[in-house]
Amino acid sequence: LNVDTNALGRYLTPDATKLKSKGISSVKSRVKNLIEVNPDITHEVFVEALETEFLRQRVADAQMATISQDEALAIPEVKEEYENSREWEWRFGSSPAFSVEFSRRFPWALVTIHLDARKGRVYEGKVFSDCLKPDFVDAFNEILSNPGQADEKKLEWFTYDAEGVRSMATNLSKATGAENDEQLKDWVSGIENWMMEEIVQGKSS
Repeated sequence: LNVDTNALGRYLTPDATKLKSKGISSVKSRVKNLIEVNPDITHEVFVEALETEFLRQRVADAQMATISQDEALAIPEVKEEYENSREWEWRFGSSPAFSVEFSRRFPWALVTIHLDARKGRVYEGKVFSDCLKPDFVDAFNEILSNPGQADEKKLEWFTYDAEGVRSMATNLSKATGAENDEQLKDWVSGIENWMMEEIVQGKSS
């Protein structure tokens, strides 16, 4: 509603390659305080307007009700989300000891991949991206994830070489429906070629 945009610019620091590709030096122009549009706006006014618009678009015949935390936690779905959000991993993410990192800006997004590659095999990985299709990134992370103790069988198809990358790309294509989507097919192909280049260069250096 009324933030210090200078401070916000210091806290939100995009990848340098993203800024370079956009030809800009900051992201402050993306933020506009609502108080500039409506000087009389308050938190309460904003919340009320948000509730009204939500009801209008989603469930016009519903009635708003205020419930206590205990009442909310009595709802199984709410309790599950509440418990999940209290976990450190959910809030900050796990930090495994990755040995390899790739990063490249594609026309459609910046993609950074961290891999735990040991003895010619990938045991775990994590993908970070500003891609506007989060389901694609989630599917990629699911393929690279290996929760719990190391399970070589789970990732035995993903060897740290060109063949392993091809297998990973095949799985990603199936998981995201890229086989029937030209845009996603192009994304998967770009990631596959890029990872092959990185692995080959890494082994030759």
